[in-house]
Amino acid sequence: MNEEPSDISKIIFSFIWSFKKGDNILYNFSILDEVYSARQKSIRKHLYAKPIILIIAAIVECVLEDFTQRIQQHSDEKIPILSNKVIEDFKYIDRGSYLEVKELKKFNHFIDHAKKHKIFGVLPETYNAMDLVRKLRNRLHIQNSEGDTLDRNESMIFTELNLRNSQDLLKLVLMKMTQTYPRPGAMKVDFGKVKFPWSS
Repeated sequence: MNEEPSDISKIIFSFIWSFKKGDNILYNFSILDEVYSARQKSIRKHLYAKPIILIIAAIVECVLEDFTQRIQQHSDEKIPILSNKVIEDFKYIDRGSYLEVKELKKFNHFIDHAKKHKIFGVLPETYNAMDLVRKLRNRLHIQNSEGDTLDRNESMIFTELNLRNSQDLLKLVLMKMTQTYPRPGAMKVDFGKVKFPWSS
């Protein structure tokens, strides 16, 4: 007997282009479920902020990368809400006499293009939150050799506030992808009823 797909599964597969990436996102949500469960029982909850934020950042990056590849490579299933001009800008650099294929492979590339074309709305706070999560993700490297302008003490950046902001960002990204950029025939999801790993 097949299990009914979870709300998270319905969300992810309503917009994801690469089903393998979708499977991996769900795997990471399963990890989040376990980490939040352990956090609930811990007297040192603050220590869970770093691994949770890193996983959330990885999910956000994967969603943005998948969306970028969907725009760049999927000619048979164009995203109706995007103009040809936006699609072309995701795909090519105009070199005057020829078009060069864009290499968009880094988190900051995805954020820059999303911001330029207001993929997640007009509010700069959304893109600032993405950039903060990107910088926090880079702190996987404890030595912090890249100089990200954040406090050098990890305990000062992997905070409850940044954890909540990361959670809010992930929810916003998933909601926007589901509601504005779904695949054809995708199931509708009532976000008011979705139980995220951090839901009480």
